[in-house]
Amino acid sequence: MSEAPADVIARQWMARAETALVQGERLVGDEFWDVVVSRAYYATFYAVTALLTSRGLSARSHHAALQLFGREFVKTGRIPGRYGRMLSTLFGERQEADYTPLPDVPADEARGHLADAREFVADARTLLEEILGSA
Repeated sequence: MSEAPADVIARQWMARAETALVQGERLVGDEFWDVVVSRAYYATFYAVTALLTSRGLSARSHHAALQLFGREFVKTGRIPGRYGRMLSTLFGERQEADYTPLPDVPADEARGHLADAREFVADARTLLEEILGSA
């Protein structure tokens, strides 16, 4: 059985990012703020994975993926530097939301992270199509 081409896999990761955003939006209505933060993070992580995959890159951990993304996309100017900082912050917030027994995530903070994730995924999608269109 052969593996799908990298462009197909990259687009699948981007679709997964968009699904995580939809999930996060739905959870806002239920006020599950810790899970909203988690979904926002995973939306960005899946978009990062899509971009890395489009370049034939992968990482063994979330931390390594974010570092590789920073090196390949942020430091090269392919994506704005503010996203590197946002991803780092969201990574820490997601860890606290997922691994704290009783996380206390303010609603405005969760909504802000989801808005940031939405913006990042949209820009990542545009960049992914540029990369795949030129491949």
